[in-house]
Amino acid sequence: MSSIWLNDIGPAEKALAQARKLVQRRPVPAEHLSLLAAARAKAGDTSAGLVTIQQSARRGWRDRQAQETMLRLALSAGDDREAARRLAAIWALAGSEEDLAELAPLVLAKPAAREEMARLLSAGPKWTNAFLQRAQRVLTQEQFGEIVGPAI
Repeated sequence: MSSIWLNDIGPAEKALAQARKLVQRRPVPAEHLSLLAAARAKAGDTSAGLVTIQQSARRGWRDRQAQETMLRLALSAGDDREAARRLAAIWALAGSEEDLAELAPLVLAKPAAREEMARLLSAGPKWTNAFLQRAQRVLTQEQFGEIVGPAI
């Protein structure tokens, strides 16, 4: 998890108490679980934080922080297809071009990730236009061709 993000949530004890309260009040939103995950990690309980961020990512694909964390975990585990799915979620969330310029080359360097991204695009998602506009600026021509060619 990003240390910048962890620093934004305040002292560990206070952050943990606030995040637990949010989850108790409304346990379904992924964002509340992401806050709880960050608070747990900041409080030193990294394993609980990782489990909680996974729960967050399963509950809502619109939680940007959860998607990036899961993307990075998938990359670390060598799960290129899962990393591509998480990148697609970030792309659909209209992630900043700066974020995409950092994450896309990391993920799409692997053939399996490019194949998965092409598969996702061929399903006709609403974010295809956003992908096409930004992909030309953040991917190599070869990556772009390997993804878009099979998708259309």
